[in-house]
Amino acid sequence: MQLIANGINKQFLSSCLPPKGTEVDGVFAAIAYGSDQGNTPLLISNCVENKYRLDIWMRYDQTVPVTPSLLKTLLRHERDNLFCKLIPDMLHAKVIWWQGWGAYIARPT
Repeated sequence: MQLIANGINKQFLSSCLPPKGTEVDGVFAAIAYGSDQGNTPLLISNCVENKYRLDIWMRYDQTVPVTPSLLKTLLRHERDNLFCKLIPDMLHAKVIWWQGWGAYIARPT
């Protein structure tokens, strides 16, 4: 197990991604909030580059927790086996599971 505490211990999501060429049966992610901030998020680009299927659940409500530009990015990559499911109102999960490799679970805030 590895603690990913971002700036606190200089370990970021990129620290726990499977190395290139690792066999992964698929990726499941449940993330409440999302933004692409002008570039493709690391999880999405990693899945596309390694041809991993990504099923991602994200929240939607009047606060727009997932930016429209990120939704466009996900739709653009649907042909690359990226599938987004939107959950209304209550979702606040922070989990990514690379089947056959490992999981990233964020501590609830």
